[in-house]
Amino acid sequence: MADGLEAYRAKRDFQETPEPAGDTRDPEVSRRFVVQEHSARAMHWDLRLEHEGTLASWAIPKGIPADPKRNNLAVRTDGTSAKEYIDDSAITAKVKAALVGDSRTKASQIEVETREGVVQLAGFVNNSEAKATAEELARGIDHVKSVDNQIDVKK
Repeated sequence: MADGLEAYRAKRDFQETPEPAGDTRDPEVSRRFVVQEHSARAMHWDLRLEHEGTLASWAIPKGIPADPKRNNLAVRTDGTSAKEYIDDSAITAKVKAALVGDSRTKASQIEVETREGVVQLAGFVNNSEAKATAEELARGIDHVKSVDNQIDVKK
């Protein structure tokens, strides 16, 4: 059954890139979107709008304007993307918010990435308690499947 992601999948090697392949088993129709920083050939922003189970995508090469009265160019990209981008972006944002909101981790330099529900934590903290707390906070976020804690404790 065609799901609108054939061209997207044909252009990617999912063993080589951190992009989701797309799971179309969820027939729920919704109107979600995500704006994300995207490191491709050049760093830029992407706008993705959910439509019929996939994400229509636009690249915003000059970034998001600070002035809401100003518009920046948005270029339609190669078709559709997997809707898991929205889920992973939401998980990443929630983990980052939890880390900033907790007094034991807010001053730490922790990077967060999520791929298919797996959260990767990296960076530096001042003590092992902060490292354990960061992992505990990430595990407490809805839809997190697992946590890969690569945080280093500063000596």
